[in-house]
Amino acid sequence: GFIGGHLARLYADRGEEVRATFRSDKRLDRLENLDVEPVRADMLDRAALRGKVMGDDDALAVLNAIVHPAVQRRREELQEAARRRGDVLLVNDIPLLFEVLDPAQFDAIVVVDAPVALRRTRLRTLRGLSNEDADRMIAAQMSAERKRAQSHYVIDNDGSPDALEAHAHDVFVELRRRAARAAAGASDQDRTLLLCAADAK
Repeated sequence: GFIGGHLARLYADRGEEVRATFRSDKRLDRLENLDVEPVRADMLDRAALRGKVMGDDDALAVLNAIVHPAVQRRREELQEAARRRGDVLLVNDIPLLFEVLDPAQFDAIVVVDAPVALRRTRLRTLRGLSNEDADRMIAAQMSAERKRAQSHYVIDNDGSPDALEAHAHDVFVELRRRAARAAAGASDQDRTLLLCAADAK
């Protein structure tokens, strides 16, 4: 990318041995006339990344320190834009809400849950994880019992897609009513924004 290309040039000019990853040949023009070894790679290879950090607490902490602050900043930008528009309901979809954030910052918490055995099966069939990796991913998360206890609404995802959609719709209607009541009691300058974090599994 733009920044990566400048960094590659900077360190190559200093005589450092540089390898630069790229996803598209279109990016290689930034490496012209540089003593840089191009390496085709996809930085969004989740399976490879998961293999590096799964079971390694130090590596996971480093990754979290990189990812979560950036995600938080973007979420705050979107929330501010919603406030400026006068939105009364904003839904945040946060898979690791309980593990990385303080749920108290949201006005309502919705957890989508399924039995562990079913979650393990879905991780294997839908994401291609091995049994071992699926179990590690589940074990790294807060237990469903604790999440349920801290949530305002629980949607069980152990049936058909139609049943899930119907239950989710019922919860959304209630959230919309709740947001409308909160907004009706606030001035235009101090409108209450209901934040709903969906912990989907």
